[in-house]
Amino acid sequence: MTAGGKRCWYYRQRHGAQVIERKLGVWPALTVEGARQRVHEIAAQPVLAERPTLKEALRRHLAMMREKGRDAGSIRKVAVSCQSAMQAGIDDLTARDLPRRIDRWLASLTCGPLTKRRHRVNLCGVIRSALRWWPDAFPRDPLLALQGFTAPLPAPAYFTPWEACRLVSDQALALPVGRLVAFLLYTGCRLREGVFARWDRVDLEARTFAVIPPTAEERKAGYRVKFNKARTVPLPDELMELLTAWKAAAAPGDPWIFNSEWQRTMNGSRSTEAFRWHLRTLALPIADGEGRKRHLHSLRHTHAILSIAAGVDSLRLRLAMGHAGEAMTAHYASAALRY
Repeated sequence: MTAGGKRCWYYRQRHGAQVIERKLGVWPALTVEGARQRVHEIAAQPVLAERPTLKEALRRHLAMMREKGRDAGSIRKVAVSCQSAMQAGIDDLTARDLPRRIDRWLASLTCGPLTKRRHRVNLCGVIRSALRWWPDAFPRDPLLALQGFTAPLPAPAYFTPWEACRLVSDQALALPVGRLVAFLLYTGCRLREGVFARWDRVDLEARTFAVIPPTAEERKAGYRVKFNKARTVPLPDELMELLTAWKAAAAPGDPWIFNSEWQRTMNGSRSTEAFRWHLRTLALPIADGEGRKRHLHSLRHTHAILSIAAGVDSLRLRLAMGHAGEAMTAHYASAALRY
């Protein structure tokens, strides 16, 4: 029986200790003769040489991530999630109670809700790949029960429109980290994408900035692009004026838009200290109106929220910021409603 109460034809096939159940179709759309014919076709197919286990699916999935050029951090996070699940006894992806077992495992963890969310998302990604490699092995789609019940994303810390104007004022631009803050706010780039920005990736005629995955030398220096995905960021008029002036005053032969010293300084606690000193100098509070601590990534949140409030197309914003799907853009849109 299906969830809607319809009667279905099923075919069960035993392979060693494993029982594979396949749904043939719904009765009466599929008649008895049609179901028998389908059984004969399945029986003629070769039996799976290997079981779709989490260990094998993870091995293939990580190889696929390396072929796509994903960064080592993303690969490590997926591996940690799956290895932790396997230590809890979750390995057979065809088990009928797979979603229930994963839920019990996540409930037993002592980590926070966002970490549990990441574990669930990583497992869903590996299982989604397994469904492509072994399409006939699963009795039903486990993703239908696994993709829900995730922890909601916390509301982002961001700056109000008045505070954003203060961050790009002449006083702010004259401070040591002022130019970098203005660049991150106007483009929505991540910190490491900003400190490693190069002049040869800025097209003043096309009014774009190209975010390009790092070379081997840049990666060694600390440059990172999430998922190693290249993208093109449009430049607003205000930033175009600033970049034109900065380029005219730049030292000949210097490829970096910002002082290369920031590539070493803007990491970890140093970046937090520099940004908080910047806010205190501008008489801006470190926490927003809801009490959330602001940090450099809050500039990216602010760019997304104020862009949506200003009427920027959601698809254009998603491509410029490199969001994987519409969920993150919708998350920012909910915060933009007040403006």
